[in-house]
Amino acid sequence: MKQYILMLSILFSQDYQIQPITFTDVQLHDQFWAPIIKRNAEITLPYLLDKIEESGLSHGSILYKTIEGASYILQANENSKLEQYLDTLIASITKMQGEDGYISTFPVDESERWGGVDAFGGKGGANELYSSGHLFEAAVAHYLATGKRNLLDIATKNADLIVEVFGWGKIERFPTHPEVELALVRLYQATGRKEYLELAQFFLDVRGPNGSEYTQSHQKIVNQHEAVGHAVQAMYLYSGITDIFAYTNIQQYQSTVNAIWENMVNKKLYITGGIGSNGIHEGFEEAYKLPNMTAYNETCASIASVFWNQRMFMLNGDARYIDIIERTMYNAILSGVSMSGDRFFYPNPLSSIGQFQRASWYGVPCCPPNLLRFLGTIPGYIYAQKDNDLYVNLFIGSTGMIELSKGLVKVIQTTDFPWQGNVELKLSPDRPSLFTVKVRIPSWARNKPVPGTLYRFMKNENKPLIITINGEPIKYSVEKGYAVLKRKWRADDKININLPMDPKKVLAHSKVEANSGRFAFQRGPLVYALEAPDHQEGQVRNIVISPNSTVKMSYQENILNGTHVLESEGISLEHQQNSDTMTRIKRPITAIPYFLWANRGPHEMAVWIPYKDSAATPIIVPLETLASTSMVRATGGSKNLDEINNQYVFPLNQHLPKVSGYFRWPLENKNKIQWVQYLFEKPSEVSSVKVYWYDNKPMIMTTWYENDPWPRCRVPDSWKLYYRDQSGRWQPVQNKGKYTNERDSYNLLEFNSVITNSLKIEVLRHETFAPCISEWIVNK
Repeated sequence: MKQYILMLSILFSQDYQIQPITFTDVQLHDQFWAPIIKRNAEITLPYLLDKIEESGLSHGSILYKTIEGASYILQANENSKLEQYLDTLIASITKMQGEDGYISTFPVDESERWGGVDAFGGKGGANELYSSGHLFEAAVAHYLATGKRNLLDIATKNADLIVEVFGWGKIERFPTHPEVELALVRLYQATGRKEYLELAQFFLDVRGPNGSEYTQSHQKIVNQHEAVGHAVQAMYLYSGITDIFAYTNIQQYQSTVNAIWENMVNKKLYITGGIGSNGIHEGFEEAYKLPNMTAYNETCASIASVFWNQRMFMLNGDARYIDIIERTMYNAILSGVSMSGDRFFYPNPLSSIGQFQRASWYGVPCCPPNLLRFLGTIPGYIYAQKDNDLYVNLFIGSTGMIELSKGLVKVIQTTDFPWQGNVELKLSPDRPSLFTVKVRIPSWARNKPVPGTLYRFMKNENKPLIITINGEPIKYSVEKGYAVLKRKWRADDKININLPMDPKKVLAHSKVEANSGRFAFQRGPLVYALEAPDHQEGQVRNIVISPNSTVKMSYQENILNGTHVLESEGISLEHQQNSDTMTRIKRPITAIPYFLWANRGPHEMAVWIPYKDSAATPIIVPLETLASTSMVRATGGSKNLDEINNQYVFPLNQHLPKVSGYFRWPLENKNKIQWVQYLFEKPSEVSSVKVYWYDNKPMIMTTWYENDPWPRCRVPDSWKLYYRDQSGRWQPVQNKGKYTNERDSYNLLEFNSVITNSLKIEVLRHETFAPCISEWIVNK
């Protein structure tokens, strides 16, 4: 432990003026984060180690992040069995390293090295520099946990090779996926070898121009002012820039990160703290384009955002950055892992029609080990120190030992946050001392849901925030979002603060079209969501809640193993087909913390709730047709077959959606001809059908789901309708017009009247995409 403290004393101390109190000096005793961190160590870690065994160490960065996360767990709690197991993994890594220091978990010929500097290139997608970055971070974490140099020696040998190969007058190229930049800084902090710091700066300065926004190489670093491209790459890159500024004091670097931060927070941040709205390139979109159902919000991006915001706080001492950290931790990050600790979200959308569920693993499983390494270090985000100033950043029940310039201070924080707003800080300096305690006043306690101009409360309340010391209310000033409490502190002095925790309704900027006519529930830092299991119709997109509705918090034992929910009253909208009638039914409304959604299976979910009828999706009262009473069969099984004949789909208008559901023929079924069949209750006369083909071409997302929630659907190349004659043989109908296959509309086919007990559609599928059908209407 002494070695650990000595090592950590140089980390950040030479560069950032404000230093976080390391997580090993903070012990949690709260009822919110402590159980999550325990689950992380006891369930998530063994689960990931098993997955690594199954994969045969094939993903370098995944292996390294898992070792890093395991090392943080070792730092907090000694575990000889885990330490021995890590040694076996490290021994395997040693065998992968070449004599010159090159290392890749993929077999790579010497002529194919450094493919990763161009993209996810190199043989097998080696991406060596990105993986090396995670190796360096893991090596430092493992060394601090155990004092062993086995992984650190591998890392420095690899770093020395990279120093030899890359630089001005050598290979003058940058890694497409940043990570090695910030990791080289960390390796420099651990070893004192300045060439690592210089190489990190080189990788920044060589980036751009004439590249792409996707890789943040469209301009030189110092000329960039907007958050663009792949969100995870961006956050790692901006963290690296911030690190290098802290050492070099090159003002252009600071101007860059300040401008980009302002752009992200004011124009591109989700209310949950998630970032990266575009699922195709997993990154940022244009300003104010924040869709809900197709929101990407990769878990890794949210974690990386915390890393960057922590660095920005350490530079500036501004509570705005901690506000973003808190927002992201409690919502966008925590939703990434299930209550069981072994199921994970890669994207984190803000709306669902039931197509999303956490997966046990992914083709590129970067998010689970990122969660592992972040969750284990949460205590390190609670407190910070600068000279004789003690920062209280997060409200988590804990005991921290903080070394100020005038001595050691023990802080005991007692709170039931985020469920309650009462916070007590008991200070015990080793001797009576004059120092300053800076307690963050969250933006949401100062009439701002989150820093920036992107969101606002529907109604503001100007209630004074009372702080007491030893029971007496005191006057205080606020600097950069902190209540500044300077005095001579003595043992057992107590600070009490009661943060306002009334449920609030949040509105988005008028330019965010996706949230027009909608609000979101927020209480403290927690964002809430409506989920289908808590509502009578088993749907939530049909719900409208008045802006003036009363909202209260309650604890419900029978919901999600017991949680605090918001309760209100709303209206369920129902629309009768072939009429202008809209039925409005009063319903009780329950909202759960967003991070808990999808723990009861895939269901409808919505964060942004309509307060205008035009923003809601009414429940459609189905038509009674010949199809609605028929049995349905199809090639490829029975999943979602009931979507074909539930008679719910309408062309788009101001009230109604294009699609409520659809049936997709299995993508893996390569037969060119697919079919779907209705079996009528009795022979009937029919002369027309209407078919609504589903084509989701504009909604394609690039995800790593086990079961893609956005399967590739296309209208069929062609289709034909058959009826079964009295002898049981299939006959083509005598159509009166052309077969059409228009998307987003009904395709009417009229034919000579037949009496039959069954109709069948045969489709000629697209070469690479599955045909999908939303509705097939057959009138009596």
